[in-house]
Amino acid sequence: MEDTLSAIVEKLIQSRREGDWWDFKREHHHDKADLVHDITCMANSRANRDAYIIFGVEDQSFSICGVENDPDRRNQQGIVDILRSVGYAGSVRPRIELRTITLEQHEVDVLIVKNTYSVPYYL
Repeated sequence: MEDTLSAIVEKLIQSRREGDWWDFKREHHHDKADLVHDITCMANSRANRDAYIIFGVEDQSFSICGVENDPDRRNQQGIVDILRSVGYAGSVRPRIELRTITLEQHEVDVLIVKNTYSVPYYL
């Protein structure tokens, strides 16, 4: 799966834009509320597919900077814990998976926001 995910992310970087189902971030969110907002937006995307928040890629130049030295870097459990602490309606929250790939000798975290039938998600 890593090779396939790497190929997808490389194509998205080459597109030199952000879209309905993918977003680039230079680094992980400093603010938990901003993280929850971005995950919720991606989970509610009109695209009928998994969505990606890609950490370690600048969203203006689309250069790969990596997150290996990011002091705000989170693991999957840390993000799940944040989502559990938020008051989603009906206690139904977005499902996520965090993967790390290597591009240009940098670690890039890809937060996969799973496509589900539980939309819309709201607080």
